[in-house]
Amino acid sequence: MPRRVLGLLLVLLQLNACSPRFVRVSRPELVDSYLQAISVYNSRVSQVKATVDIRGLGFLGQHFHERADIIAQKPHYLLWSMRSFFETPMSVIATNGEYITAYDFSAQSPERYKKVALKNRSVIELFDFRFHLPSLLSIILAEIPLQGALNLSFGVHEKLLNYNFELPDNWQVHGLFDLNTQRLTQSSFIHKQHELSYHVDYSDYVIKNGISFPGLYTIRAQSASSTLRFELRIVNLELNSALVDPAFFYLKHN
Repeated sequence: MPRRVLGLLLVLLQLNACSPRFVRVSRPELVDSYLQAISVYNSRVSQVKATVDIRGLGFLGQHFHERADIIAQKPHYLLWSMRSFFETPMSVIATNGEYITAYDFSAQSPERYKKVALKNRSVIELFDFRFHLPSLLSIILAEIPLQGALNLSFGVHEKLLNYNFELPDNWQVHGLFDLNTQRLTQSSFIHKQHELSYHVDYSDYVIKNGISFPGLYTIRAQSASSTLRFELRIVNLELNSALVDPAFFYLKHN
């Protein structure tokens, strides 16, 4: 056997040896207890307001460094405002669950404003990338969206819970939840038909209002042949502050 192939096999064996071996959970009372733990975890955060520092690798392999202001509010409200070098808004995307509206202030054409009607769990294309807003909202809130879940299964290794389920319209969701610390550590949303996926690793947790919340998101978003890799680090964070008026999440065309 060639030495190079042997070396690769040894590396794979080492990785497999280090990977947790999850035991499938079949006892109904255990499934119910894990569902309850996730439900309690999800109920802790209803709103995130944050300023984030974003560094990553773009579609064309270029490095970028941006800053954005985000508001994510249950059940379906999201605002994402990118700042320019001069700290003024460069682009703003908002959704109220019924429409997504956007301004691109950097555009040199009259198409700076966009408005798209949303259907339940729709995938839309905006700024040359496909978005699935319910998944993005869950990612920012660091929640496990069990509402409407089908074919749910759990695996457990010590206090680490591996979950897998389907959401309406053939979305596959899986991730890792630490039962001991009550922290979501990994989350993935995958749709093969749309060739769209989001994979997130959460780390650098901070305590805010008595809640342990991730301070760093490491994200890989893939759409057809385009891949975006970036780190989103929270600079300023507010949890569960005064609710924002739903009208704020609909940008009007001036």
